[in-house]
Parts: sequence; C-alpha cells; structure tokens
Amino acid sequence: MSEETEVLEFEVKLTPPKPYLQHELIVFDIDPEGNVADAFFDEDGNTVIVGKRMAKVPCPAVLVPTADDLQEAIIAIGNRYGWDELKKLEEVLGVFPLSHTWDKINFDLPELEWEGKIEAMIEEFKMFPAIKIAEVLGSLIDLDLLKITDPIFGIEIDLAKLVSDPEYKPKLVEEFQEKFEELKDMLPSIDRENFDGTDGVDTPALTISQAFKTMINEVGKLLSMSIYNGFVELIKIFKEVWEAAGLEFIPTLVLDLLTFDVEGFIQGIKDKWKELKKDLNFTTSFRDYLLEIELPLLGFTVGDLINLDIKDKKIDWPNWDTQKIINKIGAYFRDFPQKIMEDWIKYATDFLSEIGFKLPIPIPFTFCAFLEAIGVPKEINLKNALTLNA
Repeated sequence: MSEETEVLEFEVKLTPPKPYLQHELIVFDIDPEGNVADAFFDEDGNTVIVGKRMAKVPCPAVLVPTADDLQEAIIAIGNRYGWDELKKLEEVLGVFPLSHTWDKINFDLPELEWEGKIEAMIEEFKMFPAIKIAEVLGSLIDLDLLKITDPIFGIEIDLAKLVSDPEYKPKLVEEFQEKFEELKDMLPSIDRENFDGTDGVDTPALTISQAFKTMINEVGKLLSMSIYNGFVELIKIFKEVWEAAGLEFIPTLVLDLLTFDVEGFIQGIKDKWKELKKDLNFTTSFRDYLLEIELPLLGFTVGDLINLDIKDKKIDWPNWDTQKIINKIGAYFRDFPQKIMEDWIKYATDFLSEIGFKLPIPIPFTFCAFLEAIGVPKEINLKNALTLNA
C-alpha cells in the first residue's frame, strides 16, 4: 500500500487458459473503513478481488494471412465469456467485412457468425486498399472505377458508398434478399450446394449469406481488373514521363489470375472426388480432399491457408467447413493479383509520385494495417472475466 496515494496495488499472477488472455496490474482504491472496492466474499468466505482481463487482438503481418489466431481469440471470448463481449467490436467493424451478412433471426448461431465474419475479413481485406487505389487512380484518368455491376446477379454496387455510408449496405442486402428467389439459380453450383439441400443440408439463411458474399467477391475481382486497365490508361496520359522512367508494366499474370475459372476449377476437383468415391475403399471426405490440393504460384496447399481445428469451437459442421475451404480458394485467386499490383506500385513509386499519384495508405497493405485503418482495438476488455478464479 502506498502511503502517499492510499492505493493498494496487487499484481495478480494468472495462468491464462489460452495464450490470448493477458493479466495486467490491477489497482484498487481503499476507502476509510478498509473495504476493497468491488471485492466480495464467496460462499466459503474467501475474498474475491475483481480485476480486468484483456484479450489481445492478433493481426498477422504476413504475405498470405490466415484467420487462425484472430479466429481462435474471438471464438474463445464468445464461448467462454459470452458473445455480448464482442458487441463493441461489432460496432467498430460497422459495414466490415463488406461481403458478410447474417440472418440473426432465422439462424442465430453466433459462433458460426463470428467465424464467418473473421474469415471474410481475411479474405477480402485487400479490397480496402483496392478501393483507395481506385479512388486516386480514377481522379487522374477522369473515370469512376468504383461503380461496378455484379456479373452474376446484375446488381450495381457503389463501392465508395459501401465503405463510407453506413446505411448503404443494409439497403443493398435488403434489395438482394428481395431478388434472391429469382436470382438464386444464377449462383454457381459450387457456391450453393453445401446449403441448398444438394449435399444434405438445406439452410436458406446460409444460402443467401453465401450468395451475397459471392456477389461482393466478384465485384472485388472486377475492381482489380478496372485498376489494371486504369493504370494502362494512366500510362497513355503520361506517356513521355513513363518512357523516360524506363520501367516495366504490371505483369499480365494479374489478368490471367483474375480471369481464371475458379468455380470450374473447384467443380472439376469435386467431380474427380465423386469418381474416386465410387471405390468403397476411398473414404476421404470432400472437405479433406480439398485441403490436399496444391495451389499455383506459391506452392501452398489449401490446407496451408486455413485451419479447421479451432480451439474452443463447439460446432462441428462438415458442410460449413467445406464452404470455408471453397471460399478460401477463391480468395487466393482474387488476392494474389492485388498483391502483384501493390508490389508494382511500390516499384513504380518515383514515376507515380511525379504524376501526382499519392495514396493515403501504406503499400504493401497488410492485414494489420487494415485492422488499424477500420479502428479495430488491439485489446478487448472482458467484462465477464473479472474474478480471479474465472
């Protein structure tokens, strides 16, 4: 106890049940009668001192991030201390992730909701810098690159409003839901068979959620193509400066990846798996079969990019996991072109600076930078994890 401040200091040594839960110095004021503020006695007469626990929010600063650490931290918080602990985080996220929507009335499973939310954040975080790039690029070539019509359902999406107007996304979701019955057959079969009854599970709420996600992802892919073509136009406008710089342009590999038939690729894998299943000795599930597929360019397998063994997870649902894997494969082919273009922007920095191309974000853009840009806190105060024996 400090004689100057009359404050009793306890350093509580907790053994966190998971590595994401940290203890910190807890300070209690002492009143004149000697009562410890907020302390109480349990049934056995032992003093229970109330303090704080903080959950760290991990952000992987790597080339191809996975949702592993962040997802485990979020699910641990929800399943141990209650999903209400994440309400403030949900408020901070706002419209993010852009592709995620959830029917809390007809499918109220917060574990899956947050698992899907974190996966979507990882899969689409490259859209954030892409939108910023398109804004600056469009101003230089006098073109609006952010109003894009979804190629599957034909719905026009204003990406500038999607990230800036909190009322826009709910209206877009409502419009999509109203049109879904007439549009659902346009959704690629590989993106609906896990939830439309084809593979044994009929959950309309998840079918709609997946369809909306697919729509936003397709728009993200078109955005990347618009950025590529926008840089082509930019170089035409500043041809003399470009030629004097003596630089190489963005590799055409970007277009090859963006036009790659991902759905057909995965459908071909599924068809091959079905053929193998005719052999009674072949017992590998489609989920596990997908995990073994090697992806081009970096030599990763799908299993290297996703972790299905999440600690504290209570719901085991093969169809859900399979769709997560399918979404991850699609994200790989969308995000890698964006990574190439970001590398080129860094490579051509001098040229771009000379012609007035200046971004308000760091390039290359990491997942950590994304979390910071949208205001995600680095720590979450766990109100329901206050007692020392929690």
